[in-house]
Amino acid sequence: MVVVRILEFLPAYSYSMAFGSVASIASTKFDLNSFGWVPGNRFDDEMFYKDRDFYLSFFHMTISAPSPAYFMNRVYQSMIGATLIWLYLDHVISSNRGASYRFYFFLERKYWVRICGIDAKKARNNKKKAIGANINDILGNQKLVDSVENEMQRVIENEQNETYADGLRIIDIGKIYRKLPFGMESPKDVHAVKGIYLEVEKNELLCLLGHNGAGKSTLFNMMTGIIAPTSGMAKICGLDVREDQDQIRKLMGVVPQFDILWNQLSAAEHMRMFSKIKGVPNHLIEQECDDLLTQVDLLDVKDA
Repeated sequence: MVVVRILEFLPAYSYSMAFGSVASIASTKFDLNSFGWVPGNRFDDEMFYKDRDFYLSFFHMTISAPSPAYFMNRVYQSMIGATLIWLYLDHVISSNRGASYRFYFFLERKYWVRICGIDAKKARNNKKKAIGANINDILGNQKLVDSVENEMQRVIENEQNETYADGLRIIDIGKIYRKLPFGMESPKDVHAVKGIYLEVEKNELLCLLGHNGAGKSTLFNMMTGIIAPTSGMAKICGLDVREDQDQIRKLMGVVPQFDILWNQLSAAEHMRMFSKIKGVPNHLIEQECDDLLTQVDLLDVKDA
């Protein structure tokens, strides 16, 4: 009985039971006694909600089967449950599409504030310090490097004094790619980024140079939320890259080193897609698309 109850939450099983219950009454069947085809009976709405008794001649026993409506309800319940589980795992499991949330993210007020569409600029103006790890934990046991000591000290002092980061502030950020599962350490771990301290103020331009494998792409991926940092933190306009990516994406633009345009999409379709990613409200997307395409003289071919 327990196995049957578990199977009921498999959509294929419940649907086949509902279909079989209806087909056993309404479909044409081959009768061995008359050795011919016997037409089915009318299946009305009342029968859809009525349990049925089946006589098993081989076992000389009668069993009661739930109604088709019961099994269809199980299909709906399993679909809703699977959707909720998928949404939860999509948030908490880190992947190449973005950093993971905390496992209890749905209990946090700020998550629902983002879902309800609080304007990013309003949130940025109201938020003057990062929501994240305690700075004292991040700054423990630091080994100063002479060539970057001044920059490191400047970043530390600004963060300790809760100076608002109107540009970019990176605090001891690091990324380690583990060879073993569940975050277990291994001598084969790859340290892609090690303890970077950097502050870039508003209206400043920073050029990041380095050889292949230096960690440039990894650092940008952490800033844009594609991967989560292993240690440390960073702020963009006062927003924590670990927790506020939904708001950061509304403020920041990224041009990757590969082509992100698709020949199958028109200019307008590209703009609509990027507007969704950037969090533009639905009722403003078309106007925003037309305004931007007008600026680059593509409005007349936006659907070409």
